[in-house]
Amino acid sequence: MPLTLTVYIPKNVPGPLPCLIYYHGGGFCFEDAPYIHKNVMEYAKNASCQIVFVHYRTSDAAPFPAPFQDACSAIKYVWNHAEELNVDKDNIALGGDSAGGALAASCCQWVKECTEIKLRFQMLIYPVTDNRMQTNSMRYGKDTPCWNALLNRQMWQFYLRDGIKENSNWAVPLLSTDLSDLPNAYIEVEQFDCLHDEGIEYAKCLKNAGVCVQLEEVKGTFHGFDLFHKAKVVQTMLTCRSHALRDAWIKKA
Repeated sequence: MPLTLTVYIPKNVPGPLPCLIYYHGGGFCFEDAPYIHKNVMEYAKNASCQIVFVHYRTSDAAPFPAPFQDACSAIKYVWNHAEELNVDKDNIALGGDSAGGALAASCCQWVKECTEIKLRFQMLIYPVTDNRMQTNSMRYGKDTPCWNALLNRQMWQFYLRDGIKENSNWAVPLLSTDLSDLPNAYIEVEQFDCLHDEGIEYAKCLKNAGVCVQLEEVKGTFHGFDLFHKAKVVQTMLTCRSHALRDAWIKKA
C-alpha cells in the first residue's frame, strides 16, 4: 500500500539538510490534526531542518503492526533516497507526539536492532511508552484534560487487538530489555497528563542505559496543550524543542 509523506523545507537554507522524520499523535487511531503541521513547520524554520511528516495507516483500519511498519518504511525511504531528497544522512532524527512518540521510540529500537542506519536524535513529545498502565499518573488520570486513562486503555486494546507475536518493544517501547546505543533524546512530559509518569520512566531507563536525555517536565500543561498555538507556554516549548533539534545536528563546515 502506498505511503504518503509530506515534506517541509525551510526557506533559504542550503542543503543537504538535517531531517526530522515525524509521526503524529492521535491514539494510533486518528489521522493528523492541522495544529501538528503548524508545529512541525516551526521546527523546520527554527532548527533549519527538513521535516518528513509520515501519514501512517491508523489502527481503525489497520492495527499493529501496520502503523509501525509504515513508520519503518518511511525511515528506509528517506535513507535510501537521501540524495534526491537533499537530506544529510549524518543528521537524521525521529520525532513524534503521543502515539507518534511511541512510534518514534520503537523505530529507534528497530533501527538499532535491524539496520545499518545511524540516527542522530529522537524527540518524544508527551509520548506513549507503556501498555501496562500501572503508574501513579495513570491511576489518578481518569479525568485529565484531552487524554485520560480510560481513553488510553481503549487505545491499547484497539491498537493491539491482533496481539503481539514477537518483538513486543516494537509495539510498546518500555518493554525493551536493551535501550543501550540509542540516539540522544529530548523527552517532554506535561504536568496534568495521564502519560506523565511513563514518559519520565522511559527517560530514566534511557539514562540508565547510557543515553543522553534532555527531560522537560512542563508545569501547568496537559496532553495536547500545544493545540493552542498562540499561548505563551506553547511558544516557549516550541522554541525549546526546536533548540534541542538544532543543537543535535552535527555542524559541518
